[in-house]
Amino acid sequence: MDTNSVLQVLAVAIECIVALAGVRLATKGKKVYGWWIALTFALYVVFDLSRLGFLPKDEGVISPLFLVASLSILYAVWLLGCEIIPSRRYDL
Repeated sequence: MDTNSVLQVLAVAIECIVALAGVRLATKGKKVYGWWIALTFALYVVFDLSRLGFLPKDEGVISPLFLVASLSILYAVWLLGCEIIPSRRYDL
């Protein structure tokens, strides 16, 4: 396995840990944005596993999933910002 593949596998492992941390944040910490963080990183895992060849690489599916992941983390950051700066709270 070359260095890039090792780094990609390491990145997938870290993404899994972050996804699990998001679930823990949502369940134990009762923070809704934890679910969005978990979704984002779970989708990143799917995306990376398809790039590594462990899952089918269908651009018709992978590209929209990457967009959903990006929108998910954007919403998570929005919710986090609303919690930290309550005077600027705007609900979507």
